[in-house]
Amino acid sequence: MKIHTPFFAGAIIGVLMLSACTEGTETTTMPATTSTGTVNLQPGQQPAGRPETATPIAPIIAPPVVARSEADMAAFNSAQQLNDSTFCDKIKEEAFIKDCKTELSDNSSMLAAFTKLDETLCDKLSTADKKEACKINIQAEVQKNKLRTEREASIAKDYKLMNEINLSGDLKRCAELTDTNFIYACEMNIIVNKAIQAKDVKLCDSGSTDKVRQDCVTNAKSAIDAGSNPADATTAPGV
Repeated sequence: MKIHTPFFAGAIIGVLMLSACTEGTETTTMPATTSTGTVNLQPGQQPAGRPETATPIAPIIAPPVVARSEADMAAFNSAQQLNDSTFCDKIKEEAFIKDCKTELSDNSSMLAAFTKLDETLCDKLSTADKKEACKINIQAEVQKNKLRTEREASIAKDYKLMNEINLSGDLKRCAELTDTNFIYACEMNIIVNKAIQAKDVKLCDSGSTDKVRQDCVTNAKSAIDAGSNPADATTAPGV
C-alpha cells in the first residue's frame, strides 16, 4: 500500500519625503545691519550689496577603466575554464598575464582545500579575503556533512525500530520513533492491518492524529471491500 507522506513575503521599504508647505503661514522678518542702517529681510533674502555665495563642490573623478582587448579576455577565460596556464601566456598585457596565473593558482588551491576539507591549504591563496572565504566555505561544508551523517544515522535507527515495533503490534511504542514520517508509517502499519483483520474501520480511531485516522479508514475500507490480505496493507515511510 503506498502512503503519501505528507512565499517569501518580501520586505518593501518605502522612502517618505516630507516637504514644507508655506502657503497660508505667517513669514517672519529678520533684522540685518548694513552700511546704511538696519533693514528687515524676508527669509532667504540677502542684504543689498552682499552677493550670494556658494560652497564650491569638488568634481567627482571616476576611477580609470582598464580596457582589455577581446583577445586578452578570450585567453584569460580559456585559461580559467581549461585550467591551462598556457593560455595566460597568449595575453598581451603584462599585468593581466600575472592576474591570469594568480587566478589559476588560487582556483587550484581552493579546490585542493575544499576536496580535503583542510583549512590550512587556504593559506596558499593570494589575498587575505580569499583565504578567509576559503576557510568559511570549508567550515560550512564540514557542518553540512556532520548534519547529513547524523540524519542518516537517525533514519537507520528509526527504520530498524519501526520494523521491531510493527512485528510486536504495540501501537503505543510508535511514539518511541523520532521522525514524524516513521511514526505515521508505524501507526498505519499496525492499525490498518488490525482493521482489515477485524473488518472494522472503527479500529482506526486509535491513531494518534487526524491524518492517521482518516488515512487508515480509507486504506482499510478499500482493502476490506477488495478482500485484501492484511499483509498487503503494510506501509513504509517515504524517506
